[in-house]
Amino acid sequence: MNAEEHSTPPPLKNDFVRSDKKLRQGKLMLLGGVVMLGAGVLGFLLVIFHQVDQVTQQLLCGGPMAAAVALLAGGWVLTRGPRRVTIEKEELVIEQGSRPLRLLWSKVGWATIKLGTSHQRSLVIYDSSGRKVASLSEAFEDFDLLVAAVKSRVADQNPTLVENIQMRKARKSALLMGGFAILMLAGAGWLVHTARQDQEAARLLQSDAIEGVAQIDRLFVAPNGINTRVEYTVTNEAGGSRNTEITPAYFAELTEADAKTVPVIYVPSDPSISRLQRGEIIEGGFMNSPKGQYMLSGLVAAMCLVFLGAAALQWKGLDLDLDSKTGKFSIKKFGEGE
Repeated sequence: MNAEEHSTPPPLKNDFVRSDKKLRQGKLMLLGGVVMLGAGVLGFLLVIFHQVDQVTQQLLCGGPMAAAVALLAGGWVLTRGPRRVTIEKEELVIEQGSRPLRLLWSKVGWATIKLGTSHQRSLVIYDSSGRKVASLSEAFEDFDLLVAAVKSRVADQNPTLVENIQMRKARKSALLMGGFAILMLAGAGWLVHTARQDQEAARLLQSDAIEGVAQIDRLFVAPNGINTRVEYTVTNEAGGSRNTEITPAYFAELTEADAKTVPVIYVPSDPSISRLQRGEIIEGGFMNSPKGQYMLSGLVAAMCLVFLGAAALQWKGLDLDLDSKTGKFSIKKFGEGE
């Protein structure tokens, strides 16, 4: 074997099949998703029939349901995707279902990596108009080689078309992210406003509140069948209605007495600011306090600033990318991150 034969590069791989290992992993993820879904339903039932705080509600319901969605989505991608992909001279052949999908390279406009809800990578392929035509998950053996081969063939066809589609997708993503950030900023502002109202109400209850009597409008059990509540209106010239949770014992006492009124303390200048003199359940916890609401609004505002910065980058055709291997951030062209 001479030196020329040693320097000849190996032929480019053009046939890719779905990994059996990834297929088994996908089935396990689907099974795990079903288990977590059951855990979330069980947690939901516990929340309905037992009084728990918000943190416990999230642990019993939100956490398992989020895990179920991620596992089911990831398992679906790994088990239901194409079986084989063949890179031919004139076209890309994707075997899925009874008939293979054949994409002429001249009709393919762009190919990029996207990260799904389950952190599974997929190679998304768009036609020359920017419409998504195929998605290839990392369930394929030698997935990185597949990505490199497809991107290389697409870039060789029409570099200008690739740039145009890439910029259109980047600016669409920038508008969506910027809009979301603005809505979240509005939410943070509403939290600040609510926290200020709560602080002012607490101050007035300490300084200006007087004892009085409120008319019971409704004495009822909440839709969950557990929490007992009363809706009342302060009986002065200004009026002021309020709906609050009370202890089961106080609920039973008012029900048995067929009470029409309930003793309260209220602020004469604003009767909507009031409290029951006894029996009321006041939600505690740091996140229900004005300080907790201020902290949460600050965190949301900080996240929104990051999103707005990312949206500005995307408007210019760039993106902030986290390398899945090194864990380092870098700025790359939109759609070219891993």
